[in-house]
Amino acid sequence: MSAETVIEFQIRPRKGAPILIPGAIVRWIRGSAFGVQFQELPVHESRSLARLLRSLAPSSSASWLSL
Repeated sequence: MSAETVIEFQIRPRKGAPILIPGAIVRWIRGSAFGVQFQELPVHESRSLARLLRSLAPSSSASWLSL
């Protein structure tokens, strides 16, 4: 995989249905880590992703999250 590659992937939380990311652009790669920019994210998937991220964030810092 290289930067600027368009990918589709799923986020599979321990609880709940997988979250499909139908279009994302790889922006950077460092070893086995990489960052992506979402090109498209359906409303249902966006809400599921927001819930997942809120559940992972410490309660005092969850206010930064708005998808």
